[in-house]
Amino acid sequence: MIKDFIHRHQFWLFYVLSLLIAMGAAFWMFTFTPMDIAVLFDEAQKNLGINHFSVFVPLSLTFKYPILLPSILFPAAPTVAGLIIIWYTTRKKGLSLLFSRFKPWREDIQKNEAFKTYGIILSGVLTYLLILLAYNAFVVGGDAFETSLANLRIDSPLLMVFFFVMAAFFDCGGLLEEGGWRGYALPYLQGKMKTPLMAAILLGVLWGVWHFPRDIPYITSLSGYFIQQLNFVLGTTVHTIILAYFFNRLGGSLIPVIIIHGLSNYIGDMMGTHGAHMIFLQFDAQNLLKLIIVLIILWAAGTNLGLRQKEHYEKE
Repeated sequence: MIKDFIHRHQFWLFYVLSLLIAMGAAFWMFTFTPMDIAVLFDEAQKNLGINHFSVFVPLSLTFKYPILLPSILFPAAPTVAGLIIIWYTTRKKGLSLLFSRFKPWREDIQKNEAFKTYGIILSGVLTYLLILLAYNAFVVGGDAFETSLANLRIDSPLLMVFFFVMAAFFDCGGLLEEGGWRGYALPYLQGKMKTPLMAAILLGVLWGVWHFPRDIPYITSLSGYFIQQLNFVLGTTVHTIILAYFFNRLGGSLIPVIIIHGLSNYIGDMMGTHGAHMIFLQFDAQNLLKLIIVLIILWAAGTNLGLRQKEHYEKE
């Protein structure tokens, strides 16, 4: 009876488990860290000589302060939860499927098509970056543009490119979260729901809500917190639609998802908070750009979001 219950409700059990693991890790960090966790992260980045929240930041902190091991567990919570649910429901078959998603492309995707897709991702990221730089220069004004260029390390082209590559493959969120959100949850929902678009919207909302406990210690105003989280959830929703499209276009590969997630986080950090004020409903400049990308994807691929065939998750 318990096994049947877990099979029938595995997605929601996965989500609750993701929340519990993340909340437990957050509680541990904010309770037992030797000083403010944000200060520790900033110092670790400076000591490593990097300008973003790479997975090497919590790893370096864990070596220095073993009590901070949960700093790695928090972003990894969805992947850990996914591995637990997959192991319980489909055992080796499910784990083999998950690990196969770390190929650059899967199924019957041709090499030329795969290279074209990665080219679209690269050109799209660069266009996204240039538009945000222009926004800071001509709309925000002040020192926003110069600050963004300094954050990107424009004075050292090799270092700038190195940090982009680091962010693409070793961003904490992109590398540690995606095994759960897009490795397990997205294909499962796409196999169960009417359209991949509906699956992406549901997952995007839940992905955003999952982050809420992270910001609770920093609440200064409930209304401000609500607006901030509403903007964040709108962002994760449109972001998930984009990720779902490229995930499907490459046959269910996690590599484009990790790259886009990592670079989106990185570019957002490099642009700073200059353009964070709402300019359309509850969308800031970055989310509005992502919404435009989503509209282009829906025009080109429809609600199927590039999915070739559904993957079904059956009992063994």
